[in-house]
Amino acid sequence: AEYMGGFDLKEISPDYVIAHDVHLTIKALNLYARYLRWKGSHEDALVMLQYIRERALAVYGPNHVLILEIDGNRASSLKNMSKSLKDKKMAAESFQLFERVYRNRKEVLGPLHVDTIKSLHDWAKMLLEEKKVAAAKYRCNQVLDALDSRTELVGETQVAVDLATETQLTLGKLLLDSGDYSEAVIAFEAVKNLYQSSTNPNQIKVLNALGELGYAQMLAGMPEGRENMQSALDQLRPQLKPGHNFISKLEGRLSESESAPKGKSIPDVVIIDCGTNESKAILCSMIDGKPTARQIGEKLAPMIEYLKTRRALFAEFMADSAAHVQTVYVGMTGWHRQATVQDQTLAAELLEAAKEMASTFTIEKVFVSHDQEGLCEAAAVSYAAGKNGYPSTDILIGCGGGSVQVAFDIDDPNTATFFGIERGFRAAQKTLQQKGLAALPTILDDWAGELHLFLERHHVQIKPNCNMIGISSCYYVSVAAGITELEITAADALERLEAHLQRTTAPIDPPERPLVEKEALDASAVIMVSSLIKHLVHPTSIIRFRRSWEVDGQPFLTSWTMGWYLRTFVLPPHTTEASEE
Repeated sequence: AEYMGGFDLKEISPDYVIAHDVHLTIKALNLYARYLRWKGSHEDALVMLQYIRERALAVYGPNHVLILEIDGNRASSLKNMSKSLKDKKMAAESFQLFERVYRNRKEVLGPLHVDTIKSLHDWAKMLLEEKKVAAAKYRCNQVLDALDSRTELVGETQVAVDLATETQLTLGKLLLDSGDYSEAVIAFEAVKNLYQSSTNPNQIKVLNALGELGYAQMLAGMPEGRENMQSALDQLRPQLKPGHNFISKLEGRLSESESAPKGKSIPDVVIIDCGTNESKAILCSMIDGKPTARQIGEKLAPMIEYLKTRRALFAEFMADSAAHVQTVYVGMTGWHRQATVQDQTLAAELLEAAKEMASTFTIEKVFVSHDQEGLCEAAAVSYAAGKNGYPSTDILIGCGGGSVQVAFDIDDPNTATFFGIERGFRAAQKTLQQKGLAALPTILDDWAGELHLFLERHHVQIKPNCNMIGISSCYYVSVAAGITELEITAADALERLEAHLQRTTAPIDPPERPLVEKEALDASAVIMVSSLIKHLVHPTSIIRFRRSWEVDGQPFLTSWTMGWYLRTFVLPPHTTEASEE
């Protein structure tokens, strides 16, 4: 690479490449591009890579191993250049290229080739840098599984051990970022052991791994954490210059451990999830340091109706499983936004009166805008999906009687976007109760027009091969259609939902017969979910319908209530703002 550095790029002509050993020349120039990248000359590296890629394509075609090597180099150069220029478009291009390199190597070289596994790890690191923690964790675990399978076939090699070590290191870092401190301890313990067990262990790397392990242990509340960090620092100081990154990092973390507040108390709370159709009481609490959420008591009437008919508000469940809770938060969500001024005033007066009557707990109002509701739903789903090892969630759809919340790229707080549509299944339900199934074409056209306007207004592009999670009414409709437990393509989900609608409405005759309330509610919900999938999700995307999860062995409901609890009490402060309607 240093020898090739003596050439002026302009002097390296196609004739030169063709006249000499093509394979070795292209490999040398690819190495030279890596050398340029290492020097920080990212633009020159990309020019060189484009040049040799064109030559390699002409000689070998698109699937040759050299093309794969060049594209891997291009992805890294694009990533570095996008970081130096803070160019989001270039970062997205490099991200797509990392993924394409992995998939091409998997097809050409096979899933267990070391270059294929290495490109999967490169993709995982890119996901981590993009703050797509759940997806990065998923890919890291894929790398470790592939390395295990490879070792069973060909035995242990040093290249595979090194890659496993680097992957465990990446996994440990993303687990720290996501707050999974106990799991991070396991990952960094593996890193330290792998470094120590190598033929010629690098003592600096071993001690750095000990420091990372100590930091994870400290965050997990393990007393040996500070001791391990101090031990690593004491042994690194004689071997490294003052101010070295490893030294500075450990000194900062030890200082952090001394100033960190001890015993942060996170309260158990009850949040009233008020919908236009019904309301539910959700108990959000911490069990063994892990957040959990579950419904308590029976479902309540829609909030306005409930407030009008009850005097001792929420007493039916506060005397039982939530007797220890000191605060009940009432969600002023879609029901409040769509209520008349008269009903809003009445609700405020009744809640104020209820505050005076409650003797063992206080009642507080939580005003949640449409976009904030979507943001909170996204926080809950991102947390639960990450804990369950799901790939990144590209699309999240939550919907109900009065509104729809749509979120994109929810795992990355820097690029996540949240939108609200002030339309749910309630309007179609009323129409079906008045005009019967004869109104179905009009209802479908109304949804198509609403969603087409949404896409145009927010410049949303429908991308293929995405991952979508459907919650709230999406989940309930999936239960009725029998597709809840499936990982299903959008095309298949749409086909199953339309078949379910046809099956359940077939007995209704004549079409003009007004539907009874239950018939209209069920049909309008299916129509809404089908329309959302048809117009907002690419047919090749994978859909999962979820509501009740299990996280760290505890029940976890992914509604806006849990997201609000996480953002308010559990997770570090967020700066993400919901997008404008």
